[in-house]
Amino acid sequence: MKKIKKGTALIILLTMFLVPNLVNAASKCSSEEQIQLQKDALGVQLSYEAGMFGTGEYEESEMPDENGNLVEYEIEEPKVVISIYNIIDSIYVTVTNKATGVEDTYYYEDTDNGTITWEKEDISFIDEYEVKIYSNLPDCKGEEINKITKKIPKYNPYSTYYYCQGVDEPYCQQFVDQEVVITEQEMKDNFTKLEKEEETPTIEEQKNDWKYVIYIGGGILIIAGVAIAVMLIRKQRNKVI
Repeated sequence: MKKIKKGTALIILLTMFLVPNLVNAASKCSSEEQIQLQKDALGVQLSYEAGMFGTGEYEESEMPDENGNLVEYEIEEPKVVISIYNIIDSIYVTVTNKATGVEDTYYYEDTDNGTITWEKEDISFIDEYEVKIYSNLPDCKGEEINKITKKIPKYNPYSTYYYCQGVDEPYCQQFVDQEVVITEQEMKDNFTKLEKEEETPTIEEQKNDWKYVIYIGGGILIIAGVAIAVMLIRKQRNKVI
Protein backbone atom coordinates (compact mmCIF):
# COMPACT_ATOMS: atom_id res chain seq x y z
CA MET A 1 0.00 0.00 0.00
CA LYS A 2 1.40 3.38 -1.03
CA LYS A 3 1.89 6.05 1.60
CA ILE A 4 0.32 9.47 0.96
CA LYS A 5 2.58 12.43 1.60
CA LYS A 6 1.41 15.02 4.14
CA GLY A 7 1.17 17.77 1.51
CA THR A 8 -0.93 15.60 -0.81
CA ALA A 9 -3.21 14.58 2.06
CA LEU A 10 -3.77 18.24 2.96
CA ILE A 11 -4.75 19.07 -0.61
CA ILE A 12 -7.20 16.17 -0.67
CA LEU A 13 -8.79 17.28 2.61
CA LEU A 14 -9.13 20.88 1.41
CA THR A 15 -10.67 19.68 -1.84
CA MET A 16 -13.21 17.58 0.08
CA PHE A 17 -14.35 20.62 2.04
CA LEU A 18 -14.10 23.37 -0.59
CA VAL A 19 -15.07 21.75 -3.89
CA PRO A 20 -18.60 20.74 -2.77
CA ASN A 21 -19.37 24.47 -2.56
CA LEU A 22 -18.55 24.77 -6.25
CA VAL A 23 -19.50 21.36 -7.58
CA ASN A 24 -22.88 19.63 -7.23
CA ALA A 25 -22.70 15.88 -7.73
CA ALA A 26 -26.33 15.84 -8.88
CA SER A 27 -25.69 18.41 -11.61
CA LYS A 28 -25.77 17.30 -15.21
CA CYS A 29 -22.96 19.72 -16.09
CA SER A 30 -19.33 18.73 -15.68
CA SER A 31 -17.33 19.94 -12.68
CA GLU A 32 -15.38 22.32 -14.94
CA GLU A 33 -18.63 23.81 -16.26
CA GLN A 34 -20.01 24.16 -12.75
CA ILE A 35 -16.91 25.97 -11.52
CA GLN A 36 -17.12 28.36 -14.48
CA LEU A 37 -20.83 28.91 -13.80
CA GLN A 38 -20.00 29.79 -10.20
CA LYS A 39 -17.52 32.41 -11.41
CA ASP A 40 -20.09 33.79 -13.86
CA ALA A 41 -22.73 33.96 -11.14
CA LEU A 42 -20.41 35.73 -8.69
CA GLY A 43 -19.97 38.48 -11.28
CA VAL A 44 -23.67 39.39 -11.15
CA GLN A 45 -24.31 42.52 -9.09
CA LEU A 46 -27.50 44.14 -7.81
CA SER A 47 -27.31 47.84 -6.97
CA TYR A 48 -29.43 50.98 -6.85
CA GLU A 49 -29.05 54.74 -7.12
CA ALA A 50 -31.33 56.89 -4.96
CA GLY A 51 -31.47 60.65 -5.32
CA MET A 52 -32.96 63.63 -7.11
CA PHE A 53 -33.29 63.14 -10.87
CA GLY A 54 -34.20 65.64 -13.58
CA THR A 55 -37.68 65.25 -15.07
CA GLY A 56 -36.90 66.90 -18.42
CA GLU A 57 -39.35 69.71 -17.58
CA TYR A 58 -38.24 73.27 -16.91
CA GLU A 59 -39.65 76.34 -15.19
CA GLU A 60 -38.47 79.86 -14.49
CA SER A 61 -37.01 80.84 -11.15
CA GLU A 62 -39.10 83.20 -9.03
CA MET A 63 -36.13 85.46 -8.31
CA PRO A 64 -33.97 87.04 -11.05
CA ASP A 65 -30.23 86.44 -11.13
CA GLU A 66 -27.58 89.14 -10.58
CA ASN A 67 -28.18 90.44 -14.10
CA GLY A 68 -31.92 90.75 -13.54
CA ASN A 69 -32.79 87.76 -15.75
CA LEU A 70 -35.18 84.96 -14.84
CA VAL A 71 -33.31 81.68 -15.18
CA GLU A 72 -34.87 78.41 -16.25
CA TYR A 73 -34.03 75.32 -14.19
CA GLU A 74 -34.90 71.67 -14.56
CA ILE A 75 -37.51 70.31 -12.19
CA GLU A 76 -36.19 67.42 -10.10
CA GLU A 77 -37.98 64.66 -8.25
CA PRO A 78 -36.86 61.81 -5.97
CA LYS A 79 -36.31 58.48 -7.69
CA VAL A 80 -34.75 55.09 -7.06
CA VAL A 81 -33.13 53.41 -10.08
CA ILE A 82 -32.25 49.72 -9.75
CA SER A 83 -29.72 47.86 -11.89
CA ILE A 84 -28.42 44.33 -12.32
CA TYR A 85 -25.03 43.98 -14.01
CA ASN A 86 -22.97 41.27 -15.71
CA ILE A 87 -25.64 38.92 -17.01
CA ILE A 88 -23.98 36.79 -19.70
CA ASP A 89 -25.00 33.98 -22.09
CA SER A 90 -24.17 31.14 -19.69
CA ILE A 91 -26.65 32.31 -17.04
CA TYR A 92 -30.06 33.91 -16.61
CA VAL A 93 -31.75 35.53 -13.62
CA THR A 94 -35.14 35.79 -11.98
CA VAL A 95 -35.90 39.02 -10.11
CA THR A 96 -38.55 38.90 -7.38
CA ASN A 97 -39.95 41.83 -5.45
CA LYS A 98 -40.53 40.11 -2.11
CA ALA A 99 -42.96 42.83 -1.01
CA THR A 100 -45.31 42.32 -3.98
CA GLY A 101 -44.38 38.80 -5.10
CA VAL A 102 -43.91 39.96 -8.72
CA GLU A 103 -41.23 37.94 -10.53
CA ASP A 104 -39.50 38.62 -13.85
CA THR A 105 -36.97 36.55 -15.80
CA TYR A 106 -34.11 38.01 -17.80
CA TYR A 107 -31.73 36.39 -20.29
CA TYR A 108 -28.72 38.05 -21.86
CA GLU A 109 -30.77 38.97 -24.95
CA ASP A 110 -33.15 40.93 -22.70
CA THR A 111 -30.32 43.11 -21.41
CA ASP A 112 -28.40 46.12 -22.61
CA ASN A 113 -24.94 44.56 -22.94
CA GLY A 114 -25.49 42.50 -19.80
CA THR A 115 -27.31 45.17 -17.77
CA ILE A 116 -30.96 45.61 -16.89
CA THR A 117 -32.20 48.83 -15.29
CA TRP A 118 -35.60 49.90 -14.07
CA GLU A 119 -37.13 52.62 -11.94
CA LYS A 120 -38.84 51.79 -8.68
CA GLU A 121 -42.54 52.41 -9.18
CA ASP A 122 -43.56 53.39 -5.65
CA ILE A 123 -40.87 55.17 -3.64
CA SER A 124 -43.06 55.46 -0.54
CA PHE A 125 -42.37 51.82 0.43
CA ILE A 126 -39.25 49.84 1.33
CA ASP A 127 -38.78 46.89 -1.02
CA GLU A 128 -36.56 43.84 -0.90
CA TYR A 129 -35.43 42.24 -4.15
CA GLU A 130 -34.21 38.70 -4.55
CA VAL A 131 -32.15 37.80 -7.61
CA LYS A 132 -31.69 34.10 -8.32
CA ILE A 133 -29.04 33.13 -10.84
CA TYR A 134 -29.50 29.98 -12.92
CA SER A 135 -27.46 28.02 -15.42
CA ASN A 136 -28.33 28.60 -19.06
CA LEU A 137 -26.05 25.81 -20.32
CA PRO A 138 -27.92 23.06 -22.23
CA ASP A 139 -26.79 20.17 -20.00
CA CYS A 140 -27.83 21.77 -16.68
CA LYS A 141 -30.19 24.56 -17.67
CA GLY A 142 -32.37 25.79 -14.81
CA GLU A 143 -30.05 24.72 -12.01
CA GLU A 144 -29.80 27.47 -9.36
CA ILE A 145 -26.22 28.68 -8.86
CA ASN A 146 -26.44 31.68 -6.55
CA LYS A 147 -28.83 34.12 -4.91
CA ILE A 148 -28.62 37.85 -4.06
CA THR A 149 -30.98 39.83 -1.83
CA LYS A 150 -30.96 43.56 -1.21
CA LYS A 151 -33.21 46.08 0.49
CA ILE A 152 -34.25 49.01 -1.69
CA PRO A 153 -34.93 52.21 0.27
CA LYS A 154 -37.94 54.49 0.17
CA TYR A 155 -38.12 58.27 -0.03
CA ASN A 156 -38.29 59.91 3.40
CA PRO A 157 -40.61 62.97 3.37
CA TYR A 158 -39.27 64.05 6.78
CA SER A 159 -36.01 65.00 5.05
CA THR A 160 -37.69 68.16 3.70
CA TYR A 161 -38.91 69.36 7.10
CA TYR A 162 -37.43 72.53 8.57
CA TYR A 163 -36.29 70.56 11.62
CA CYS A 164 -34.13 68.39 9.36
CA GLN A 165 -32.21 71.20 7.69
CA GLY A 166 -28.52 70.64 8.48
CA VAL A 167 -29.35 67.77 10.85
CA ASP A 168 -27.43 64.53 10.25
CA GLU A 169 -29.82 62.13 11.96
CA PRO A 170 -31.17 58.82 10.55
CA TYR A 171 -34.74 60.18 10.42
CA CYS A 172 -33.51 63.13 8.31
CA GLN A 173 -31.89 61.05 5.55
CA GLN A 174 -33.45 61.56 2.13
CA PHE A 175 -33.80 57.79 1.56
CA VAL A 176 -34.15 55.16 4.30
CA ASP A 177 -34.28 51.37 4.35
CA GLN A 178 -35.94 51.25 7.78
CA GLU A 179 -39.26 52.73 8.82
CA VAL A 180 -38.95 56.15 10.45
CA VAL A 181 -40.96 56.38 13.67
CA ILE A 182 -40.86 59.92 15.05
CA THR A 183 -43.29 62.77 15.69
CA GLU A 184 -42.86 66.34 14.52
CA GLN A 185 -42.63 67.47 18.16
CA GLU A 186 -39.78 65.03 18.78
CA MET A 187 -38.00 66.38 15.70
CA LYS A 188 -38.49 69.94 16.96
CA ASP A 189 -37.17 69.09 20.44
CA ASN A 190 -34.09 67.40 19.02
CA PHE A 191 -33.50 70.31 16.61
CA THR A 192 -33.63 72.77 19.52
CA LYS A 193 -31.27 70.59 21.56
CA LEU A 194 -28.75 70.40 18.70
CA GLU A 195 -28.89 74.19 18.23
CA LYS A 196 -28.10 74.75 21.91
CA GLU A 197 -25.20 72.29 21.73
CA GLU A 198 -23.75 74.19 18.77
CA GLU A 199 -24.10 77.53 20.58
CA THR A 200 -22.47 76.25 23.81
CA PRO A 201 -18.69 76.05 23.41
CA THR A 202 -17.01 72.86 24.54
CA ILE A 203 -14.28 72.83 27.20
CA GLU A 204 -11.68 72.38 24.47
CA GLU A 205 -13.06 75.36 22.54
CA GLN A 206 -13.02 77.45 25.73
CA LYS A 207 -9.38 76.46 26.30
CA ASN A 208 -8.54 77.47 22.74
CA ASP A 209 -10.33 80.81 23.23
CA TRP A 210 -8.21 81.50 26.33
CA LYS A 211 -5.08 80.57 24.37
CA TYR A 212 -5.97 83.15 21.73
CA VAL A 213 -6.62 85.77 24.45
CA ILE A 214 -3.24 85.04 26.03
CA TYR A 215 -1.42 85.10 22.67
CA ILE A 216 -3.10 88.34 21.56
CA GLY A 217 -2.72 89.96 24.99
CA GLY A 218 0.92 88.94 25.14
CA GLY A 219 1.51 90.32 21.66
CA ILE A 220 -0.10 93.64 22.57
CA LEU A 221 2.02 93.91 25.72
CA ILE A 222 5.20 93.22 23.75
CA ILE A 223 4.31 95.84 21.12
CA ALA A 224 3.37 98.35 23.83
CA GLY A 225 6.63 97.66 25.69
CA VAL A 226 8.67 98.19 22.52
CA ALA A 227 6.79 101.42 21.76
CA ILE A 228 7.38 102.76 25.28
CA ALA A 229 11.07 101.84 25.12
CA VAL A 230 11.43 103.66 21.78
CA MET A 231 9.73 106.76 23.23
CA LEU A 232 12.00 106.77 26.29
CA ILE A 233 15.10 106.43 24.14
CA ARG A 234 14.00 109.35 21.93
CA LYS A 235 13.28 111.53 24.99
CA GLN A 236 16.68 110.68 26.43
CA ARG A 237 18.36 111.63 23.14
CA ASN A 238 16.47 114.93 23.01
CA LYS A 239 17.69 115.81 26.53
CA VAL A 240 21.28 115.14 25.58
CA ILE A 241 20.95 117.41 22.54
